[in-house]
Amino acid sequence: QLPEGDLYGPALERAVHLEAKTAGYPRIAVGDELTSYLDAVATQQHQSPFGTVAREVAQSCQRLVFQDTDGTRALDFLGEEFARDAQATITPVLPKAYHFVKNAQLHWHQKCDEKLAKRYDRLWAYCRSRAHCWGTPIEQLAADLDAA
Repeated sequence: QLPEGDLYGPALERAVHLEAKTAGYPRIAVGDELTSYLDAVATQQHQSPFGTVAREVAQSCQRLVFQDTDGTRALDFLGEEFARDAQATITPVLPKAYHFVKNAQLHWHQKCDEKLAKRYDRLWAYCRSRAHCWGTPIEQLAADLDAA
């Protein structure tokens, strides 16, 4: 139930569906509508300075999306675009984040919770696949965590 006065519409319904049914593990799934919109804006012929800016922003947003191993498009929050633009903000917290994900993966396997273990297996695989974007210290940390 939504509280009185809250707005509900097709966009919220699709977002809830993406979160509940598509994402499958801690990630932000990207829907077809957003992908189509970004494609349209990123390829438009610009007629004004605002059009040029819109195209460039859409192209940057496209680089924030990746196709995961299951074919789902998702926010690439540890990918090259974030690594290039947010090094100073994200790099200091990455070791703690990598430790958290690896520990959660091990915890749910030890608890024999197949559903959560599988989710953290997938999240760890994503983190491992993006370690190279953040340089040698994170790559080494990920390798060390796998070896432990």
